[in-house]
Amino acid sequence: MPRRPELDTPEAQAKRNASHALTRATVLSDKQEKFAVHVASGSNYAESARLAGFAPATAASMGSQLAHKPKVMARIAQLTALTTSDKILSIIARKERLSDIATEDNRSDKGSLQRGSNIAAIIELNKMDNVYVREPRVEGVRILNINVHDKETAELMTRMAAGELREGDEEGEDIIEITEGEE
Repeated sequence: MPRRPELDTPEAQAKRNASHALTRATVLSDKQEKFAVHVASGSNYAESARLAGFAPATAASMGSQLAHKPKVMARIAQLTALTTSDKILSIIARKERLSDIATEDNRSDKGSLQRGSNIAAIIELNKMDNVYVREPRVEGVRILNINVHDKETAELMTRMAAGELREGDEEGEDIIEITEGEE
């Protein structure tokens, strides 16, 4: 009997492979299963571990450890493959559709241009391309905590922070500011 073409899609193959991987793997503990379900649904490792029942204080490290266990990895792959569908648009298809919407000529019943959906599509495309990502800015006073182990170093660091002493200056020398035009 010939195979149906829809069974040969990459998504269908991924589902079959994930299913076979699970049958070869041994059963996960309840917490491991819950962790895998939460990761596959989009939560990060720490949050998934916390939701699976691990203590909040250890959730980040437990999540990282669980995510690297072969059996857990196979289960996450299986659950992810089960949620994948060829009906879900790829990123390229979404960008193409949004680009079409951005350039559509939208008019009201009276013939005036309506640009709301065009602008919304452009905004979404910009978000997809991280156009709005900005470098972090620090405003106000910066605080730098430096831990030192002896009193002499602490005093030197305090003087440097106050502008009384600069790195490389000898202890006891005055700091001379040289401005442009002076020699």
